[in-house]
Amino acid sequence: MSAHFNTNGRLDAWSIDSDTNATSSITPSLRTKKGIVLGESTLSDIVNQYGSAGVSSRGIVEFYYEKADDGTYRDISIYDPIQNIEKVYMIVFFVDHETKVVYHVMASSFKNALSV
Repeated sequence: MSAHFNTNGRLDAWSIDSDTNATSSITPSLRTKKGIVLGESTLSDIVNQYGSAGVSSRGIVEFYYEKADDGTYRDISIYDPIQNIEKVYMIVFFVDHETKVVYHVMASSFKNALSV
């Protein structure tokens, strides 16, 4: 698991891999707000919770969001014109080609993702 903080000390990216999720009865499952569980959920689960817009044939599923002035987030396409890069965020799922199970999740500000 890794995390990145911006210059103000606020979390602006995190990444976790199923290899770092020690499986034991005392370790809670790692999951997104919409219930995608690392190492358990499948591509089908992602599509059911997030939709199919971000699915590619490479096993990478990307979703982009823009933060509105009222603090809410709206889905956007990576092809939509970006007015303010500071307000765009993404969540990316990496899915095993054969099993279709999620093995890596990354959430980040778009600005931070571009600087990596």
